[in-house]
Amino acid sequence: MIKLSYFFPFDHDDEEYTKAADVYSFGIIAYEMITGFPPYPDIPHDEDLAIKICNGLRPKIPFHTPKLITRIIMRCWDARVTNRPTFEELADELHKYCHGLRRTIGKVTRISPNKLKKITR
Repeated sequence: MIKLSYFFPFDHDDEEYTKAADVYSFGIIAYEMITGFPPYPDIPHDEDLAIKICNGLRPKIPFHTPKLITRIIMRCWDARVTNRPTFEELADELHKYCHGLRRTIGKVTRISPNKLKKITR
């Protein structure tokens, strides 16, 4: 059973489920991957949690999380669905992040970016 905390609550009678809701869920899954913990572990997953999420409750992202990853997660959780990124935008941002990470690792290890790209595939 999938828990409520992975979905942005909405009124199933009045609102249509959109890709923006999937983007919110992606942010929650990214959070769990970063922290190793499910969201809201000490809060009952009930209607009260749904109301709190609608009123702005979000899991706390650890301070050691890279700023770009934090920014991506926060954008996925934006209460205004029009401010959430599309999956295409997310893919582009993550690709740029990985490319920059490869360049940084290459500088530190003195491995050429092309060799590093082959190693990390």
